[in-house]
Amino acid sequence: MFSLDDIYSVLDIRNQYAIDQFYNNLNTAGDALFTSILIVDQDNETKTYAIKIDDITKFQKLQDIKNDVDDANGDGIDEYYNLNEEMEKAYIQDANNVSGSAEQYQKVFLKFINDNDLGISLYEMEQTNDGTPQVQENWKKLNLSSFDTITSTPCNN
Repeated sequence: MFSLDDIYSVLDIRNQYAIDQFYNNLNTAGDALFTSILIVDQDNETKTYAIKIDDITKFQKLQDIKNDVDDANGDGIDEYYNLNEEMEKAYIQDANNVSGSAEQYQKVFLKFINDNDLGISLYEMEQTNDGTPQVQENWKKLNLSSFDTITSTPCNN
């Protein structure tokens, strides 16, 4: 599943792109343009995931955390390192490390982005008619319900 550096790379690319007004004017999708795709083998099945920016104001807080890597505020705490450790620990403990199921990893990731109010969403692609000319790719947004179950909402094509 996505790492903290994977998440940060979406923000970094977005911020670099947004600096140039020419490119920014050509972008009609806004911050939704910036995504990261991950293809992974889970439960002996290939899964394709994407993360997308929902709220850039919330997501920009990750930049502040990243900038504090050298303990810029002098509190002796490297916030980005701690956040990364928190995520890795959750993958190991709550998603059974490399033996975890797709659902376990999805739950850990969704809980992490919700708990840290990162302003991003997780999507999963389902492919039908694989290997035929009628292949279709359908995306769904994954959410964590209040009952700690994964819910999904189909995306419009």
